[in-house]
Amino acid sequence: MRILSIGGDKNLFKKNSDVRERMIEYGKLFNEIHIIVFSKKKFGFLKEKISDNVWLYPTNSKSKICYIFDSIKLAKRIIRNRKIDVTTTQDPYESGLVGYIISRMIKSKFHIQIHIDYFSKFFIRESLLNRIRFYISNILVKKADKIRVVSVGIQKYLITKLNIDSKKIILLPIYTDVDKIKKSKVAESQNLHKLYPKFSPLILMASRFVKQKNVFLAFNFLLKAKKTYPSIGIVLVGSGPEKDKYELYIKNKGLEDVVIIKDWVSDLSSYYKTCDIFLLTSNYEGYGRTIIEALASGTPVVSTDVGSAKELGAVIFDGSVDDLIKKVKEVLNLKNKKVILNNPYKSKQEYLQMFKKQFLDILEK
Repeated sequence: MRILSIGGDKNLFKKNSDVRERMIEYGKLFNEIHIIVFSKKKFGFLKEKISDNVWLYPTNSKSKICYIFDSIKLAKRIIRNRKIDVTTTQDPYESGLVGYIISRMIKSKFHIQIHIDYFSKFFIRESLLNRIRFYISNILVKKADKIRVVSVGIQKYLITKLNIDSKKIILLPIYTDVDKIKKSKVAESQNLHKLYPKFSPLILMASRFVKQKNVFLAFNFLLKAKKTYPSIGIVLVGSGPEKDKYELYIKNKGLEDVVIIKDWVSDLSSYYKTCDIFLLTSNYEGYGRTIIEALASGTPVVSTDVGSAKELGAVIFDGSVDDLIKKVKEVLNLKNKKVILNNPYKSKQEYLQMFKKQFLDILEK
């Protein structure tokens, strides 16, 4: 089976990145995987063969509007000497639209992957572009031969709101090596309790610094929670365009002593294992990988009801400061109780077989 994948994850060009290693592993399941990556010319990415049967093709476009035309040109080159069986896209909007056009052009099956709650009111209201994405997605998912979703919430939306046949949908959450996290040892340089002994309780957050993550809710939570927990503190790990806004807000509200911002690290396990609570305040998510990583580390998670938070075992709050304070208090009072992680997979091999099966099912129709 030959797969053509369309997406925009530029981390594919970074050696040893998680997504690159994942694609190499997927390559072992199929005859060939060809990945077209949306990218601008200024990045200077080159076509690359990353394993015996996995290739990367950057579009090297002048602008984003050119992604569609440059992707079609690349697809034509790829199919010169081979037949593509399935075209898969990493989202149901930009890459979904390009993938649909290409799949019709090369007469392949059309497969969509949905990693985010694109139908969330918060997602739709965030920008005009997201509103357009919402409408495009609702059209394209109905044209797909198979849809891979990462959470029950996305699955329910497709079935109940769009009347998508449940047989066309596969629920396949992202794989996380839970055993590896459980067995990992704490690096002393990343032991949060030793680095910030004044914080009690010590709350960890880790994410991209973007509007979606709703981090200002956590800051407002701190302002009110300090009355009950005078020594409370948050360690915020990540990077992104909202960082300057965070720092200005922290300064204006006098939170410099209770909020620590740290740069992103590839392995967060030491941070997870040395905090009291992991907090996620997102307005919307797809799956919530940090949730499963934190729970695998034995740390309780308090989260908004997004992605797979509820299914994985997080304590859910309703998005308000008052309820967040209430849920944090409940978790701290039950701190000595065992953290429950509802891991969706027994093993990595089970996940890989399910990943392969979704494409085999398309061809068998």
